[in-house]
Amino acid sequence: VRSSLECSRSNLSSGYCTLNDLKLWRRFWNVDEPPRGESKGCQVTMASLSTAGKTLGGFLVGMMAGSAVNMGLVLLNFKVFFPLPLGVTFDDHEAFRDYIDSLPNIAYIVDFLAHWSQTVVGGYVAGLLSNYPMWMAQSISALTVAGTVANQLSLPTPLWTWIELPFHPFLAFIVGTLLTRKGKTA
Repeated sequence: VRSSLECSRSNLSSGYCTLNDLKLWRRFWNVDEPPRGESKGCQVTMASLSTAGKTLGGFLVGMMAGSAVNMGLVLLNFKVFFPLPLGVTFDDHEAFRDYIDSLPNIAYIVDFLAHWSQTVVGGYVAGLLSNYPMWMAQSISALTVAGTVANQLSLPTPLWTWIELPFHPFLAFIVGTLLTRKGKTA
């Protein structure tokens, strides 16, 4: 029994391929199981490939939208609310660390809002554009958490700022649930 995608040249041009023993693959590509008594293969049509394209495209557009909102709020924090001192740039690591140490606690709250908005906006946009809203929202949340952890480890932030991390999956769950209730399911 083969467990990989088989396509001959003649089948590839007609859009039909055979899949064996890959239930997760079938679900992701939105491919129907064959009726009982027929061959174990299934048909991957252009419609199922467009579903995969919607999923990947939705994820990428959602991540870009969430990142844009995040960066907008972070730059607003650094340019308007708490501007960098003269001579300090993001490239000067020592001076930037000293600047981060001197920030008041409210500056970190704005960063929380920026990170949470990336999860909410990115998950919402990705969920709207794909057929798997909960999966998309949680994926955007996971990448946002990974970026937040990397940020926390590279900058001298106070220990209490780690409290934001458990809220990301919760916010993604709320976004995914709202989209699912609106009828945006696979």
